[in-house]
Amino acid sequence: MRDALTNIALLTIALTLGGCASLPAPSPPPPDGLRVISYNVALGALLSTPSPRFSRLTRSEPSIRAALIDRPELRDFDILGLQEICGPEVSAQLEALKTLGPYAIFFARADLDRPGECRKGQAILSRYPILDQGVIRLPPARRVGRAAAWIEISLPDGPTRVRVYNVHLDNSANPPLEPQEARLLQIQPVLAHMLAWRQSQPSSAVIVLGDLNTLEERDTTERDREPTLLTMSALLTPSTDRFVSTHALSYQTDWIFFDGLRLRRSGAVRLLLSDHYPLVADFDLPKPRAAASRTALTDPLR
Repeated sequence: MRDALTNIALLTIALTLGGCASLPAPSPPPPDGLRVISYNVALGALLSTPSPRFSRLTRSEPSIRAALIDRPELRDFDILGLQEICGPEVSAQLEALKTLGPYAIFFARADLDRPGECRKGQAILSRYPILDQGVIRLPPARRVGRAAAWIEISLPDGPTRVRVYNVHLDNSANPPLEPQEARLLQIQPVLAHMLAWRQSQPSSAVIVLGDLNTLEERDTTERDREPTLLTMSALLTPSTDRFVSTHALSYQTDWIFFDGLRLRRSGAVRLLLSDHYPLVADFDLPKPRAAASRTALTDPLR
Protein backbone atom coordinates (compact mmCIF):
# COMPACT_ATOMS: atom_id res chain seq x y z
CA MET A 1 0.00 0.00 0.00
CA ARG A 2 2.88 2.37 0.77
CA ASP A 3 4.20 1.83 -2.79
CA ALA A 4 0.76 2.58 -4.23
CA LEU A 5 0.48 5.79 -2.21
CA THR A 6 3.95 6.82 -3.36
CA ASN A 7 2.92 6.29 -6.96
CA ILE A 8 -0.19 8.42 -6.51
CA ALA A 9 1.95 11.18 -5.00
CA LEU A 10 4.29 11.03 -8.00
CA LEU A 11 1.36 11.33 -10.38
CA THR A 12 0.07 14.37 -8.53
CA ILE A 13 3.51 15.99 -8.89
CA ALA A 14 3.53 15.20 -12.61
CA LEU A 15 0.11 16.77 -13.07
CA THR A 16 1.19 19.86 -11.18
CA LEU A 17 4.26 20.18 -13.39
CA GLY A 18 2.30 20.22 -16.61
CA GLY A 19 -0.21 17.43 -17.11
CA CYS A 20 -0.15 15.17 -20.14
CA ALA A 21 -0.40 15.70 -23.87
CA SER A 22 -3.21 14.26 -25.97
CA LEU A 23 -2.68 12.00 -28.97
CA PRO A 24 -4.10 12.41 -32.49
CA ALA A 25 -7.45 10.81 -33.25
CA PRO A 26 -7.08 7.13 -34.22
CA SER A 27 -8.28 5.50 -37.42
CA PRO A 28 -8.78 1.84 -38.47
CA PRO A 29 -5.48 0.13 -39.26
CA PRO A 30 -4.61 -2.48 -41.87
CA PRO A 31 -5.53 -5.95 -40.61
CA ASP A 32 -1.97 -7.28 -40.86
CA GLY A 33 -0.57 -5.91 -37.60
CA LEU A 34 0.58 -7.09 -34.23
CA ARG A 35 0.00 -4.72 -31.29
CA VAL A 36 2.34 -5.14 -28.31
CA ILE A 37 2.04 -3.21 -25.03
CA SER A 38 4.31 -3.04 -21.99
CA TYR A 39 2.88 -1.46 -18.84
CA ASN A 40 3.99 -1.25 -15.22
CA VAL A 41 0.69 -0.94 -13.34
CA ALA A 42 2.11 0.12 -9.95
CA LEU A 43 1.07 -2.92 -7.90
CA GLY A 44 -2.27 -2.94 -9.69
CA ALA A 45 -3.65 -0.25 -7.37
CA LEU A 46 -5.92 1.14 -10.11
CA LEU A 47 -6.13 -1.95 -12.31
CA SER A 48 -9.84 -2.57 -11.86
CA THR A 49 -10.98 -0.20 -9.09
CA PRO A 50 -12.59 2.96 -10.50
CA SER A 51 -11.22 6.18 -9.06
CA PRO A 52 -13.46 9.21 -9.71
CA ARG A 53 -10.84 11.42 -8.04
CA PHE A 54 -8.21 10.26 -10.49
CA SER A 55 -10.62 10.59 -13.41
CA ARG A 56 -11.17 14.26 -12.57
CA LEU A 57 -7.46 14.91 -12.18
CA THR A 58 -6.20 13.19 -15.31
CA ARG A 59 -9.21 13.29 -17.65
CA SER A 60 -8.47 9.65 -18.34
CA GLU A 61 -10.30 6.38 -17.77
CA PRO A 62 -11.38 5.55 -14.19
CA SER A 63 -9.23 2.39 -14.15
CA ILE A 64 -6.46 0.67 -16.10
CA ARG A 65 -8.86 -2.07 -17.12
CA ALA A 66 -11.27 0.52 -18.54
CA ALA A 67 -8.44 2.20 -20.44
CA LEU A 68 -7.36 -1.10 -22.01
CA ILE A 69 -10.93 -1.60 -23.22
CA ASP A 70 -11.90 1.95 -24.19
CA ARG A 71 -8.76 3.81 -25.28
CA PRO A 72 -8.19 3.44 -29.06
CA GLU A 73 -4.44 3.73 -28.51
CA LEU A 74 -4.48 0.63 -26.28
CA ARG A 75 -7.38 -1.65 -27.10
CA ASP A 76 -7.31 -4.63 -29.44
CA PHE A 77 -3.80 -5.54 -28.35
CA ASP A 78 -2.28 -8.90 -29.27
CA ILE A 79 0.40 -9.06 -26.58
CA LEU A 80 0.20 -7.26 -23.24
CA GLY A 81 3.07 -7.48 -20.78
CA LEU A 82 2.26 -6.16 -17.31
CA GLN A 83 4.67 -5.60 -14.46
CA GLU A 84 3.72 -5.33 -10.77
CA ILE A 85 0.66 -7.54 -10.94
CA CYS A 86 0.79 -8.43 -7.30
CA GLY A 87 0.24 -7.32 -3.74
CA PRO A 88 -2.49 -8.57 -1.41
CA GLU A 89 -5.13 -8.75 -4.17
CA VAL A 90 -3.32 -10.58 -6.96
CA SER A 91 -6.19 -13.06 -7.45
CA ALA A 92 -8.68 -10.24 -7.99
CA GLN A 93 -6.26 -8.54 -10.40
CA LEU A 94 -5.91 -11.68 -12.49
CA GLU A 95 -9.68 -12.08 -12.55
CA ALA A 96 -9.99 -8.50 -13.80
CA LEU A 97 -7.55 -9.29 -16.62
CA LYS A 98 -9.72 -12.21 -17.72
CA THR A 99 -12.55 -9.77 -18.49
CA LEU A 100 -10.45 -7.99 -21.15
CA GLY A 101 -11.30 -10.63 -23.74
CA PRO A 102 -10.41 -14.16 -24.86
CA TYR A 103 -6.73 -13.86 -24.02
CA ALA A 104 -4.41 -16.58 -22.80
CA ILE A 105 -2.76 -15.42 -19.55
CA PHE A 106 0.53 -16.46 -17.98
CA PHE A 107 1.38 -15.07 -14.54
CA ALA A 108 4.77 -15.49 -12.87
CA ARG A 109 5.84 -14.56 -9.36
CA ALA A 110 8.75 -12.16 -9.32
CA ASP A 111 9.81 -12.96 -5.77
CA LEU A 112 10.00 -16.74 -5.81
CA ASP A 113 11.25 -17.05 -2.23
CA ARG A 114 8.56 -15.04 -0.50
CA PRO A 115 5.67 -17.18 0.87
CA GLY A 116 2.05 -16.28 0.25
CA GLU A 117 1.15 -13.38 -2.01
CA CYS A 118 4.16 -12.06 -3.87
CA ARG A 119 5.21 -8.44 -3.68
CA LYS A 120 5.54 -7.99 -7.44
CA GLY A 121 4.88 -10.26 -10.40
CA GLN A 122 4.50 -10.23 -14.17
CA ALA A 123 1.62 -11.22 -16.41
CA ILE A 124 1.59 -11.77 -20.17
CA LEU A 125 -1.68 -11.76 -22.10
CA SER A 126 -1.75 -13.21 -25.61
CA ARG A 127 -4.44 -13.18 -28.28
CA TYR A 128 -2.90 -16.42 -29.56
CA PRO A 129 -2.64 -19.74 -27.70
CA ILE A 130 0.43 -20.08 -25.51
CA LEU A 131 2.47 -23.05 -26.74
CA ASP A 132 5.13 -22.88 -24.04
CA GLN A 133 5.91 -20.74 -21.02
CA GLY A 134 8.42 -20.39 -18.24
CA VAL A 135 10.21 -18.31 -15.62
CA ILE A 136 13.86 -17.22 -15.54
CA ARG A 137 15.28 -16.44 -12.15
CA LEU A 138 17.43 -13.31 -12.18
CA PRO A 139 20.53 -12.60 -10.08
CA PRO A 140 19.47 -10.81 -6.88
CA ALA A 141 20.44 -7.19 -6.45
CA ARG A 142 18.56 -6.80 -3.16
CA ARG A 143 16.79 -9.09 -0.72
CA VAL A 144 13.69 -8.90 -2.94
CA GLY A 145 13.92 -11.49 -5.71
CA ARG A 146 13.39 -10.87 -9.43
CA ALA A 147 12.34 -13.14 -12.28
CA ALA A 148 11.49 -12.83 -15.96
CA ALA A 149 8.41 -14.46 -17.49
CA TRP A 150 8.31 -15.77 -21.06
CA ILE A 151 5.80 -17.31 -23.42
CA GLU A 152 5.96 -18.80 -26.90
CA ILE A 153 3.20 -18.35 -29.47
CA SER A 154 2.61 -19.09 -33.14
CA LEU A 155 1.01 -16.53 -35.46
CA PRO A 156 -1.40 -17.54 -38.25
CA ASP A 157 0.78 -15.50 -40.62
CA GLY A 158 4.32 -14.34 -40.08
CA PRO A 159 7.23 -15.91 -38.18
CA THR A 160 6.97 -19.60 -37.32
CA ARG A 161 7.27 -18.92 -33.59
CA VAL A 162 7.38 -15.78 -31.44
CA ARG A 163 9.03 -15.76 -28.02
CA VAL A 164 7.96 -12.94 -25.68
CA TYR A 165 9.94 -12.05 -22.55
CA ASN A 166 8.53 -9.82 -19.80
CA VAL A 167 11.19 -8.41 -17.48
CA HIS A 168 11.26 -6.07 -14.50
CA LEU A 169 14.77 -5.12 -13.43
CA ASP A 170 15.77 -3.62 -10.10
CA ASN A 171 15.86 0.15 -9.59
CA SER A 172 18.44 -0.13 -6.79
CA ALA A 173 21.07 -2.51 -5.49
CA ASN A 174 22.88 -3.42 -2.31
CA PRO A 175 26.58 -2.48 -2.11
CA PRO A 176 29.03 -3.23 -3.55
CA LEU A 177 26.82 -3.44 -6.65
CA GLU A 178 25.74 -0.24 -8.37
CA PRO A 179 22.16 -0.21 -9.81
CA GLN A 180 23.40 -0.14 -13.42
CA GLU A 181 25.70 -3.09 -12.74
CA ALA A 182 22.84 -5.01 -11.15
CA ARG A 183 20.55 -4.43 -14.13
CA LEU A 184 23.23 -5.61 -16.55
CA LEU A 185 23.70 -8.79 -14.52
CA GLN A 186 19.94 -9.36 -14.43
CA ILE A 187 19.36 -9.02 -18.18
CA GLN A 188 22.16 -11.43 -19.10
CA PRO A 189 20.33 -14.70 -18.28
CA VAL A 190 17.32 -13.45 -20.25
CA LEU A 191 19.45 -12.76 -23.33
CA ALA A 192 21.30 -16.07 -22.92
CA HIS A 193 17.96 -17.90 -22.75
CA MET A 194 16.78 -16.08 -25.89
CA LEU A 195 19.96 -16.81 -27.88
CA ALA A 196 19.91 -20.50 -26.96
CA TRP A 197 16.30 -20.80 -28.15
CA ARG A 198 16.92 -18.95 -31.42
CA GLN A 199 19.69 -21.34 -32.38
CA SER A 200 17.00 -23.97 -32.88
CA GLN A 201 14.46 -21.46 -34.27
CA PRO A 202 16.35 -19.38 -36.85
CA SER A 203 13.15 -18.15 -38.56
CA SER A 204 11.55 -17.11 -35.28
CA ALA A 205 10.82 -13.66 -33.88
CA VAL A 206 11.51 -12.39 -30.39
CA ILE A 207 10.15 -9.57 -28.22
CA VAL A 208 11.71 -8.46 -24.94
CA LEU A 209 9.57 -5.94 -23.10
CA GLY A 210 9.21 -4.55 -19.64
CA ASP A 211 10.32 -2.07 -17.02
CA LEU A 212 14.11 -1.98 -17.22
CA ASN A 213 14.28 0.88 -14.69
CA THR A 214 16.77 2.72 -16.91
CA LEU A 215 16.73 6.40 -15.99
CA GLU A 216 17.17 7.66 -19.54
CA GLU A 217 16.47 11.38 -19.86
CA ARG A 218 15.87 13.60 -22.86
CA ASP A 219 19.47 14.78 -22.89
CA THR A 220 21.08 11.37 -22.28
CA THR A 221 23.82 10.82 -24.85
CA GLU A 222 24.99 7.55 -26.39
CA ARG A 223 28.10 7.79 -24.25
CA ASP A 224 26.00 7.92 -21.07
CA ARG A 225 23.55 5.14 -21.95
CA GLU A 226 23.23 2.27 -19.53
CA PRO A 227 25.27 -0.85 -20.34
CA THR A 228 22.01 -2.83 -20.24
CA LEU A 229 20.60 -0.85 -23.15
CA LEU A 230 23.83 -1.04 -25.12
CA THR A 231 23.97 -4.80 -24.65
CA MET A 232 20.36 -5.31 -25.68
CA SER A 233 20.70 -2.98 -28.68
CA ALA A 234 23.57 -5.09 -29.97
CA LEU A 235 21.22 -8.08 -30.24
CA LEU A 236 17.77 -6.55 -30.73
CA THR A 237 16.14 -3.38 -32.04
CA PRO A 238 14.39 -0.95 -29.65
CA SER A 239 10.91 0.11 -30.74
CA THR A 240 11.79 3.78 -30.07
CA ASP A 241 14.88 5.29 -31.68
CA ARG A 242 14.75 8.52 -29.71
CA PHE A 243 13.78 9.57 -26.19
CA VAL A 244 10.22 8.70 -25.19
CA SER A 245 9.10 9.44 -21.65
CA THR A 246 7.49 6.36 -20.10
CA HIS A 247 7.42 7.60 -16.51
CA ALA A 248 5.58 10.40 -14.76
CA LEU A 249 8.92 11.95 -13.78
CA SER A 250 10.03 12.08 -17.44
CA TYR A 251 12.35 9.07 -17.55
CA GLN A 252 12.46 6.35 -20.20
CA THR A 253 12.26 3.31 -17.97
CA ASP A 254 10.13 1.00 -20.14
CA TRP A 255 11.16 -0.62 -23.40
CA ILE A 256 10.10 -2.98 -26.17
CA PHE A 257 12.97 -4.66 -28.03
CA PHE A 258 12.38 -6.97 -31.00
CA ASP A 259 13.82 -8.96 -33.87
CA GLY A 260 12.17 -10.79 -36.77
CA LEU A 261 9.26 -8.31 -37.08
CA ARG A 262 8.72 -5.05 -38.98
CA LEU A 263 7.96 -2.04 -36.78
CA ARG A 264 5.17 0.27 -37.93
CA ARG A 265 5.06 2.76 -35.05
CA SER A 266 5.78 2.95 -31.35
CA GLY A 267 5.43 5.35 -28.45
CA ALA A 268 4.04 5.97 -24.99
CA VAL A 269 0.41 6.77 -24.19
CA ARG A 270 0.20 9.53 -21.58
CA LEU A 271 -2.20 7.69 -19.31
CA LEU A 272 -1.81 8.70 -15.66
CA LEU A 273 -3.15 5.69 -13.78
CA SER A 274 0.28 4.49 -12.69
CA ASP A 275 3.66 6.11 -12.25
CA HIS A 276 4.50 4.58 -15.65
CA TYR A 277 2.93 5.18 -19.07
CA PRO A 278 2.02 2.20 -21.26
CA LEU A 279 4.46 1.73 -24.14
CA VAL A 280 2.87 0.56 -27.41
CA ALA A 281 4.50 -0.93 -30.51
CA ASP A 282 2.56 -1.81 -33.66
CA PHE A 283 4.27 -4.28 -36.00
CA ASP A 284 3.59 -5.29 -39.59
CA LEU A 285 3.35 -8.96 -40.41
CA PRO A 286 4.41 -10.35 -43.80
CA LYS A 287 0.89 -11.44 -44.79
CA PRO A 288 -2.60 -10.01 -44.12
CA ARG A 289 -4.59 -11.48 -41.28
CA ALA A 290 -8.33 -12.15 -41.40
CA ALA A 291 -9.49 -9.97 -38.51
CA ALA A 292 -9.96 -6.30 -39.42
CA SER A 293 -11.90 -4.89 -36.46
CA ARG A 294 -8.90 -3.24 -34.85
CA THR A 295 -8.03 0.37 -34.08
CA ALA A 296 -4.57 1.88 -34.46
CA LEU A 297 -2.96 5.29 -34.46
CA THR A 298 -2.83 7.69 -37.36
CA ASP A 299 0.68 8.81 -36.47
CA PRO A 300 3.61 7.35 -34.53
CA LEU A 301 3.19 7.59 -30.76
CA ARG A 302 6.49 9.39 -30.44
